[in-house]
Amino acid sequence: MGIGKNTEGTREAMKKAWLVTVILIAIIGCVGHQVCLASPQAHSQHQKMQTISQSGFTVNISLSDKAKEQLLVKKETIIVAGYVTGKPKLGALKQYVNRMGEVELGNLRAEITPGGNATFSRVQVKRDAFEQTDKNDPQVLINVFSGRKSSKDNLLDCGIYQGPLKSIELSSAAISCKLIGE
Repeated sequence: MGIGKNTEGTREAMKKAWLVTVILIAIIGCVGHQVCLASPQAHSQHQKMQTISQSGFTVNISLSDKAKEQLLVKKETIIVAGYVTGKPKLGALKQYVNRMGEVELGNLRAEITPGGNATFSRVQVKRDAFEQTDKNDPQVLINVFSGRKSSKDNLLDCGIYQGPLKSIELSSAAISCKLIGE
């Protein structure tokens, strides 16, 4: 009887090890991909998205010398955050229209190192929200700020980009930054 229990314990341990291996392979295979088929929630969320720009765009960040030096010394990153909106269609559901009279379609976010640029290879938005727009030229607002790794406060004073997505597709938006108070 002692041998049977030990064999069952070994089988159970092998099953658990196999399961852990499969999960790790699935996780490793998902790194860097927008949709991980091992995650039903991620797959479901992808189903609710719609690509409105296959070509994407780049945000070129220029830093003052003082800002670049400070960010490098503090090992700080830069966050590039984009907000995509659309004009409501006639009869759009009120729950989709914000207080500014726009339909919020989605957000973009990239974390880069000082001296880098943020590239968004394609723009995906919430499909249900996009259906509430006139589907003409979505707008993009891009803000830039420090990653708050070394400080709880933003260190950068940056310009913004606000305008049509079409204006920066296949090209770039330039945003200049300096230190706050510089």
